[in-house]
Amino acid sequence: MHELRYSRALLLVQLRALEISARNSNAPPVRPELLLADAGFTAREIADILGKSYGAIAKALSRARAGRTRESLAEEFNNEEGEAGHGD
Repeated sequence: MHELRYSRALLLVQLRALEISARNSNAPPVRPELLLADAGFTAREIADILGKSYGAIAKALSRARAGRTRESLAEEFNNEEGEAGHGD
């Protein structure tokens, strides 16, 4: 039990450092929920780690994934536009 609390505390410190770093570099905001999901944690585990409700985490993950999809589609569209313009 003690190791789990230590691991959770260490993870929260690292996530906070990422948030501060992103804020200082004008990078997009860091979503700890998404980082943890990408690392293989379930929504329930993420809720436990971050001390939030399961519903809040599920909603945040859904919004973050939708944003990723939009960004990916926009990037793909921009790449295709660039390639089409160089075909002359």
